[in-house]
Amino acid sequence: MLWEKSDIIPNEVIDYISKDWDEEWFHSGNKTNSEKLKKNMQMDQNNLWKNYCDSVRPYISKSNILNNVFLGTKHSVPLFSWYKVGDQYGYHNDKYPIRQVYPNLNYTVYLNDDFEGGELILKVGNIEVVTKPEKGKFIIYDSNLQHRVAPVTKGERKVMIGWMETEIKDTFHRNLYIDYCLSCQQILKTLLPRYDNDGEDLEYVDIVKKLATFRYTLMREYGRTD
Repeated sequence: MLWEKSDIIPNEVIDYISKDWDEEWFHSGNKTNSEKLKKNMQMDQNNLWKNYCDSVRPYISKSNILNNVFLGTKHSVPLFSWYKVGDQYGYHNDKYPIRQVYPNLNYTVYLNDDFEGGELILKVGNIEVVTKPEKGKFIIYDSNLQHRVAPVTKGERKVMIGWMETEIKDTFHRNLYIDYCLSCQQILKTLLPRYDNDGEDLEYVDIVKKLATFRYTLMREYGRTD
């Protein structure tokens, strides 16, 4: 399963962590995979990298979407990757564990979208799902999904990548919970105009309570016990 979410990190922070990149801050990505499979650059864990991590950490750690809907309990430090024309990354699964977490979900965040090619492509069953680059968008997907990055044909592709452990470990039950929560959000957004704008209508409040109760039931039934 995969999902797309925006507005987790403000645009001004995205702009800050993606501007004025210099090759001296990066190393070849083929240190972690062969050049035949992987051609890109990855940011060194230097002072600039630490500043970038500090900039995004509050939005990741306090995100309602990532932590209450996608059930993130532990987040990795981010990886910043830079692709130039001709760079790509063939089909692969990320290491396990990686960056001090045992991930259940991965996410890729597009830091820019003024390039061509470079799409994140995921293999779901026997189908390739191509994601459209959009600045600031989080592509969140199951860590078991094979994925690749198409060759960049114009411009430069800059992304932030992260991994997270989740409260529900089982893939089927986690996906069920996530889809339930996202569906509830859409239902409540649709229902709210029918009631008082301040959300104090008793019937509306009762609906919210019933949906929340079932969410907690799912958590109690399928949440981690380790």
